[in-house]
Amino acid sequence: MLIALCALLAAKVSREKRKRSFAQLRLEREQKKQKIKSLFCEESQLPNINYIQKKILSNNEANDSAHHIMHVICVGRSSDYYRFFDSKTSREIKTQLHNRLNDALLPSVIGLFEDRYIVVVFVKNSPWTKEQIIEQQQRVQRTLPHELIVGGKPLPFDYSVASMPFYEKDIAKGKSYLFKTMAFCVNKSLKSVDGLYVYSHSDYKCSLRKRQIIQDLSQDIRQGGVIFRSAISQYSTV
Repeated sequence: MLIALCALLAAKVSREKRKRSFAQLRLEREQKKQKIKSLFCEESQLPNINYIQKKILSNNEANDSAHHIMHVICVGRSSDYYRFFDSKTSREIKTQLHNRLNDALLPSVIGLFEDRYIVVVFVKNSPWTKEQIIEQQQRVQRTLPHELIVGGKPLPFDYSVASMPFYEKDIAKGKSYLFKTMAFCVNKSLKSVDGLYVYSHSDYKCSLRKRQIIQDLSQDIRQGGVIFRSAISQYSTV
């Protein structure tokens, strides 16, 4: 009787373990699926900035002397470019450009930021010189087609290309730092005549100073404008 009871108890424990094991496996599969999903854009299914960051960190772990350069391409020289198309057309444009750049340039990683800016990253074992950055930027520009057949119709294209080297210490500062620098470079490339811009630290520092001055003056005006009136008074006496 005791043996039979022990056997039943053992069978019950075994069934519970199998149930927990099955539930755990299902949970792990779902977590893996969600993790993979987070690496791709929802509309285009192309790699996104999370995928790019993951690849960059993997490269750094494998090669601690890696030097990166990032080219950010704005199609149509407008962040609102894709809103003029339906989702199917937008997806086809992004996929064609992604495939063409990937096949022609063989970058270390390529993907989309905010599902609209094309980000192309190259890695080498020595620092990038200004001349090398400009040369590669021009190569990226030459690879971009001025016309694509989309939905059976030819569509003309224009682009801006912002280029910036970055280092492991920049990655360690987090996404926020890289995104701010990236946004600055893209804005400069959109305003340039030829649509090209290469990151300059002095330009970036100057931009930050201007922004801080504007913020300080805005805050001062809201508080009564003491500093603003003092500055105007000093200027008028010069």
